[in-house]
Amino acid sequence: PTECTPECDYALELAVLLAERSSASLTVLHIPEPGEDTAGAQQQLSHFTHEVPNDLPLRVLTVPGEVAETIARVAVDESAEFIVLGSEQVGDPEGQKETLRIFRYGTVPFIVVQRPLPRKKLEDIVLPIDYTDAKGGDTSWIPALCRSYAPMFHLVLPSVNEPELLERLELNLERTLGLLEKLGARWVRYDVPGRDEFSIEVLSYCQEVEADMVVVSSTPDPRRLDRYMLEPHERHLIQEAGDVPVLIVNPSQTAQPC
Repeated sequence: PTECTPECDYALELAVLLAERSSASLTVLHIPEPGEDTAGAQQQLSHFTHEVPNDLPLRVLTVPGEVAETIARVAVDESAEFIVLGSEQVGDPEGQKETLRIFRYGTVPFIVVQRPLPRKKLEDIVLPIDYTDAKGGDTSWIPALCRSYAPMFHLVLPSVNEPELLERLELNLERTLGLLEKLGARWVRYDVPGRDEFSIEVLSYCQEVEADMVVVSSTPDPRRLDRYMLEPHERHLIQEAGDVPVLIVNPSQTAQPC
């Protein structure tokens, strides 16, 4: 999706990076505002996409509708593997509400880009492991990344003392490791010291290893079976991620954990 902002330029750069490495196509989506100057918007879109490599299959769509629902619907129609979204507001506590609403829809993973990419690669992926039952199977995005890259997955575990939570944590870790090993992916485990809130320690680790992406998994909204929600610590991680793109995964509510 694009509004032709600088943040959307950063997102386009990452989207091109992903598409080129996986021999995929790229779809640029514009959702017009009511009363928008059509000719002016088309000119902006043409300028926005002019640096996309000529050999990369490109579709440019203008689809009217409510933003969050339209993005989710078009992603399914286009069989998208990722939705790459440039956003300035998601890092602003006052303005992030509308952007966060977009993440409530659909199961195609979002990648949020807020600043220019410091590194033109996706080699170090920070993947926090949760002890929540609902988040044990959020791994469908991993094969898609592994087809394009051979990243190092940094599995970051929270400090947990309760036996029941520790058991859930180890189960989710086991599930994730099973898939990584099946794919032949590289991984390393890091247990946070537990001296601060988990999201803060995750962000600190991201800076330490110069992470190229950090992953956040949402939770199904108990009030709406077709919607998702982010916990406060997950919203904080997104807000403070800075130049590290954030992959937001909405788990399928019908698929079984792997």
